[in-house]
Amino acid sequence: MIRDVTLIGSTTFVFIGTVLRMWDSMAEADKDAEFLPRTSTQRMHHLFKFFTMLDRVEDAVAPDRYLYYLRTAQGWFFLAVGSFGALVLAIGHVVFS
Repeated sequence: MIRDVTLIGSTTFVFIGTVLRMWDSMAEADKDAEFLPRTSTQRMHHLFKFFTMLDRVEDAVAPDRYLYYLRTAQGWFFLAVGSFGALVLAIGHVVFS
């Protein structure tokens, strides 16, 4: 019982902490809210760019603030998805064991 609580609790805290840190870094990367998507088309454009390399091969350091913002968002997005997957696996392990 205590093992199950520890397993689910720790993965939940990792997920929540990742999402909170993601929000903080996004706000820090875009202090003036100039890169926030304002239309559905801009939101879809951001979503599709998340699944590219975002010019990391050509430029290790982001050449402008917009690319820095997108790279920050991309990194935290994939961390949040990964930690959510770990949470789902932990719950599945507890439920089915």
